[in-house]
Amino acid sequence: MKNGHPSDEDIQLFVTDPLADAATSDHVASCKACQARVSEYRLLFFSLQELPPAKFMFDLEELVMDLVMEPAPAREPMPVPSHSYREIPSWLWWAPVGLAGIAGPAALFVRYRGLWAGIVSAAGPLVIPIGLTAAVTCTALLVADMLRQYRKKMELLENSGMPATS
Repeated sequence: MKNGHPSDEDIQLFVTDPLADAATSDHVASCKACQARVSEYRLLFFSLQELPPAKFMFDLEELVMDLVMEPAPAREPMPVPSHSYREIPSWLWWAPVGLAGIAGPAALFVRYRGLWAGIVSAAGPLVIPIGLTAAVTCTALLVADMLRQYRKKMELLENSGMPATS
């Protein structure tokens, strides 16, 4: 009970089985508001029982059973993509560029290691912006490639007639 009155569920249970809950029975016997709610639910339940059964213009059982018994349509196998340079992920093309970007400064560091302290102190303020720019650029390239591959796979699924599951 909340606010001193039984909940709708308790009242409905009382309407269907008056002996189910003694506390609800005692409260309904002494409360005019709850007696009105009981009357409303009794009227509703009685009205629902008096309704004629639903009639459809079609045989639902027949429709469902036809669908259940019908074999699944044959599907064509998905086409196997041919391997060409266009299907190599773009990040693989950028890998040599990335390696050169790492190997170049490393070679310069080894060659001019005596001057490195001066180079670092002079270029120190530029390291973070350049590093962030490189990281954002690489991330954008990877995301663009992933999106391109996803679209290609979705196009293959749509063309093959198979439902997409993701």
